[in-house]
Amino acid sequence: MSPFSFFLARLRTLSVISLCLAFIAVALIWTSRPKAATTIVVNSLDDASVNPGNGLCTLREAITAANTNTPSGSIPGECTAGSGSGSDTIDMTGVTGTIFLSGPLPDISSNMTITGPGSSQLTVRRNTGGDYRIFTITSSATVAISGVTVTNGKTSDGVIGTAGTAGADGGGILNGGTLTLTGVVVSGNRTGAGGVSTVDSGGTGGFGGGISSSSNLTMTNCSVTGNVAGQGGSGPTGGAGGYGGGLYSSGGTLTLTNTSFTGNQAGNGDGPNASGGYGGAIASHHSTTVVLANVTISNNLAGNSTGSGIGGNGGGIYLADGVMQISNSTISGNQAGAGVGVSHSGGGLDLSGTISIVGTTISNNSAASGGGIMYQGGGVLKLFNDTISGNNGNDGGINSFTTSMAE
Repeated sequence: MSPFSFFLARLRTLSVISLCLAFIAVALIWTSRPKAATTIVVNSLDDASVNPGNGLCTLREAITAANTNTPSGSIPGECTAGSGSGSDTIDMTGVTGTIFLSGPLPDISSNMTITGPGSSQLTVRRNTGGDYRIFTITSSATVAISGVTVTNGKTSDGVIGTAGTAGADGGGILNGGTLTLTGVVVSGNRTGAGGVSTVDSGGTGGFGGGISSSSNLTMTNCSVTGNVAGQGGSGPTGGAGGYGGGLYSSGGTLTLTNTSFTGNQAGNGDGPNASGGYGGAIASHHSTTVVLANVTISNNLAGNSTGSGIGGNGGGIYLADGVMQISNSTISGNQAGAGVGVSHSGGGLDLSGTISIVGTTISNNSAASGGGIMYQGGGVLKLFNDTISGNNGNDGGINSFTTSMAE
């Protein structure tokens, strides 16, 4: 073979090798690329944990599949694996009825959307397996839930001891991440009671009978009804009742639109000097901003004191040192807690911070003082185009501890 022919043969060989290597590289890149977000279809009301051979995808299996990016099985009908990137969707629109839980669902630790057919058509309910809430969202997750009813959650009681420990928070939902609820009903949940003390103080009742959130929470077209925060534990000094019968918010931004809070109750205090829980419907500490638009807060109760303590403040809403904007809403028929100590206040609202209330009706609420509104100061209270009527208290509709009030 001439040198030139040998050169051409070598060149062809190298070209083929180069092409093969290029194809291999492309294949490796293709197979290792992040998968797009996955839709996981729930097709059963059962509450089975992973059962790879039954051809079903349950809510419990779907959450696990989304969290771990693994399928529940290989045969048709099983939950597909979640993706390594993006926000997976758990589609429950094809099932109706009640999911009777036999134990706590897995914590939701990855980004996902859970979509139900409607709150009147699908219920997720604690049934057996002890005390537990329905949904827990961890700090790493951004989650949206729609079209379901969350009911009968019950968190654990505090532990009996020298000093009783607190009941666990968030009877129906505990949010530590970023949570959006749309068209969700949260009803009939409760937090645990404080532990009994044998020597010192009883434990505080759990906060947030329906929902407890320490981060960003947005609710639209939701209903929060008939939830109860935990009772304080008894002892030589009684434990205080839990705050926020319907909702307790302790951080981030809270945004509520077209949402109702009805018939919720903060926890009762139990024993000497134990106060009732604050905020029959909503209690908020340390939230950056609280925004309520077209919200109804009706017939909620702050906690009573069953011993010698005071009743809880804020039959409807209790806000401590925050920024709150309320517009086009109704706050009616709420009641601060009863007790024998210092007067309870704020039948409708007990507020401190910078407050704006516009186009809102505040009526038929009751407390020992500030039947409609008790404003504790810490900023400015602005009222514009509101109706404040029929409230019952020593000072009628409004009691303000500061002159920083503009109407």
